Amino acid sequence: MFGYSAAEAVGRPLLMLFPPELAAQEPEILARIARGENVLHFETVRLHRDGRLIDVSVTISPIIDPGGKVVGASKIVRDISARKKAEKLLYENDERLRLALQVSNQGIYDIVNLQTGEIITSPEYARMLGYDPDGFKVTHGQWAEWLHPDDRESVRQTFGRYVADEISEYRVEYRLRTREGNWLWVFSTAKIIERNKDGQPRRILGTLTDISRRKAAEEISQRLMVAIDQSVESIVFTDLQGIILYVNQGFEKVTGYRREEVIGQTTKVLKSDRHPPEFYKDLWETISSGRVWRGRITNRRKDGQIFIEDATISPVRNTRGEITSYVAAKHDVTREMQLERQLIESQKMEAIGQLAGGVAHDYNNILATNMIQLGMLLAEPGLDPEVRESLNALKRGTDRATKLTRQLLMFSRRQAMEKKRMELNALVDEELKMLRRLLGDNLKLVLQVSPAEVWVEADPGMLEQVVMNLCINARDAMPQGGRLVVGVEPVTIAAASLPQHVEARPGQFVRLTVADNGCGMSAETLGHIFEPFFTTKPVGKGTGLGLATVYGIVHQHEGWIEVSSEVGRGSEFRVFLPACPAGLPAVSASTGSGDVSGTETILVVEDEDELKQSVAAYLRASGYRVFVTGNGREALEQWRDQIGVIDVLLTDMVMPGGVNGLELAEALRAIKPGLPVVIMSGYSKEMARAGASLNPGFLFKNKPCEPKELTAALRKVLELSRSGSPGSLPVS
Repeated sequence: MFGYSAAEAVGRPLLMLFPPELAAQEPEILARIARGENVLHFETVRLHRDGRLIDVSVTISPIIDPGGKVVGASKIVRDISARKKAEKLLYENDERLRLALQVSNQGIYDIVNLQTGEIITSPEYARMLGYDPDGFKVTHGQWAEWLHPDDRESVRQTFGRYVADEISEYRVEYRLRTREGNWLWVFSTAKIIERNKDGQPRRILGTLTDISRRKAAEEISQRLMVAIDQSVESIVFTDLQGIILYVNQGFEKVTGYRREEVIGQTTKVLKSDRHPPEFYKDLWETISSGRVWRGRITNRRKDGQIFIEDATISPVRNTRGEITSYVAAKHDVTREMQLERQLIESQKMEAIGQLAGGVAHDYNNILATNMIQLGMLLAEPGLDPEVRESLNALKRGTDRATKLTRQLLMFSRRQAMEKKRMELNALVDEELKMLRRLLGDNLKLVLQVSPAEVWVEADPGMLEQVVMNLCINARDAMPQGGRLVVGVEPVTIAAASLPQHVEARPGQFVRLTVADNGCGMSAETLGHIFEPFFTTKPVGKGTGLGLATVYGIVHQHEGWIEVSSEVGRGSEFRVFLPACPAGLPAVSASTGSGDVSGTETILVVEDEDELKQSVAAYLRASGYRVFVTGNGREALEQWRDQIGVIDVLLTDMVMPGGVNGLELAEALRAIKPGLPVVIMSGYSKEMARAGASLNPGFLFKNKPCEPKELTAALRKVLELSRSGSPGSLPVS
């Protein structure tokens, strides 16, 4: 141990190993050993033969013979240099650790004794929790109280798994209560550096890092991701090759694909083939160069339907400014574009309707003159048969022209209506009974009426014309025969699920459906079907006013029409009309018939000279005394003082001069109460608008009409006036 041989060591003094501090006690120590009193143990440093210092442990004890006499001393010397070196290193490490705890900017804790709970912490640990580092002390028990209740179990379980070697390291996030009472998110790591003889942790060294900012950022990021995922807009992330990395719920709703179906695929999964290659080339060149691309894309849903999106595609860059991916935010504008097209179409139809209504008004005045003149001529006795036939031919042409103008008025929503509460199932059933022979035997007609009654407030004649026109149109689309389905059902339309139609609105409605499996229509044809005189039929096979008339009637009844069609697969027309409570149909007043001549005095007010003179001539020929004037203002000025001689007023509705027929009638009635009035118009919209305020004894008459219908209307109001109970008179 010291480099000496046994021979060299023999004879050396026993106390040569005593340390200097024990040398002065040598006599007493030797005496104690001689008496066999105790064992002396000490550690010292001795010089090796080669000059090295050696740490040794020396144990000296007396040697006692069986008789109890001390006969010598034994010494046991052990080299403890390695142990002393380790202890020195451990001391130095502890000192370094304590120094590190004092100067560290990180929260470091050293649980020096898990049984007592003593913890040594760095100043930053105290500052992190809002305490002054000077004099800060904490025990394991206090730390456990600071731990958030919701985190205690997870921390306990994680530490338990670490102690049991189920996990290799202890890393956990939890919340600690600060001195101010707030909750601080921290990230903690720990290392067991000392265990007791049972293997249980005795000393733990760990770190504590404030991650509140990171947690706040994560919360913001999580909220952002929730917002992105729940956005109604379609959000798509792709890599640089266009492979889909992420899609949100909006994408799923718009496209019909689940996210697991498209992640990993390229965006070509949505390709519709509606764009040329140059379109996609420009898109990729734009985003790959770092610019934002904005535009409208036509894509295809999972079910094959085409849809249109307004898209903004942006490059995503990392911290070094490199493009790492792309993000697309897209808005489905299919419905908006449909509504926009429908609005434009509706505005176009409104403009056409105004034109058609104006034309019909002027034609009605012309036709009214022709009908009266023809009526008077045909009433002449002794006409040559050839002349009479020529006049009848002219009358037939006039009648056809009259029907056309009435259809134009229906299209332009200017035809007067006589609304009644009516049950639509019954009307459709009766109309189809009359139409069966007209539709032909090669059509299979299926009627699907509602089990319950459905009531609407409508003009029965107009609705019959709607059913007839739609069924005739369907028949013509199936020249070789087919299946025609007519259905009636009540529907409730909620605000959240409006049909894709610009005129649709929430409420209770009745839906009339007419569907066929005929030739169908192209998208281009669908854009024109309600226009007057538009037809796909051969010349002479149709006027092009059937669907235009349906359009006008439905809109005049405050409804709308939806149409779907596909070439070769048929068409379906869906008419929506406002529903109303059940009620009994009103009975319209009859205009009566019989002798239409008379001797009363009639004031005729009409701005069309030829019509005015024709009416006056016919009435005079029928025995009446007639005065004429050109407009309402003239009539008021000329006849106010002579109203007593007037028995009945026959006036046009729409006239120049600022006073219309209704205003004139009310003004003259203020002077002569109970004055019978017949108001005529070929511009029936004004009549319908005024109808709500009709006075008893007023009767509206559509232009043109047969001469005898006109005199019959005059006789009607005169007789009712004389009876003293004029009642409410309808439009006729």
